[in-house]
Amino acid sequence: MKILAHRGCWMKKEERNTLSALFEALDKGHGLETDVRDLGGQLVISHDMPTSKTAIPLDLLLRHHAARGSPGTLGLNIKSDGLQEVLQRQLQEHGVDNYFVFDMSVPDTLGYLKRSMPTFIRRSELEQHPELAARAQGVWLDELLAPWIDASVIQAQAAQVPAVCIVSPELHGRPHSAQWAHILQAMEAGCPSAKLLLCTDLPEDAERFFQ
Repeated sequence: MKILAHRGCWMKKEERNTLSALFEALDKGHGLETDVRDLGGQLVISHDMPTSKTAIPLDLLLRHHAARGSPGTLGLNIKSDGLQEVLQRQLQEHGVDNYFVFDMSVPDTLGYLKRSMPTFIRRSELEQHPELAARAQGVWLDELLAPWIDASVIQAQAAQVPAVCIVSPELHGRPHSAQWAHILQAMEAGCPSAKLLLCTDLPEDAERFFQ
């Protein structure tokens, strides 16, 4: 199973989405989830509204990812509409093809699918979008309000789409142990681990748990 470090490898919340945290995740061989917006015509890494003082150019991350031999999958959380052309161009310029985009608005998602960019569709207890999921390369499986993802859900999703990225509960302030046990149960029941990804604030713990 692929592990995505949520906004990098960090100890303090203020370190999230910093270059040091993002680079450390890649240097350790993890995949990575991070947020992409635009600022002044440039793609930048920022979860919240960016400023010229805080925004990190996405180009720096893509260059480092390529220089390290694309060590892990990049999950790009798209926070602004209309970025398809410039994002695809930058990814191609750096030879980055081990990535997927997700979390766009529904109309904006269609633009990524039209360009054949690897796209994951969000599924939660509040969101379904089966028509989009049938056209996508994966599903972003999330528990927004309460636990609902168990081994049977994971197996069913993996049978329908090429890949499933599960959002670990600590991202929402809840314990992760029960869900990780469900993931392990799904794999032990025959769900291909190569189809699964886990987005987590605890990438080192996850690698030890699932090794």
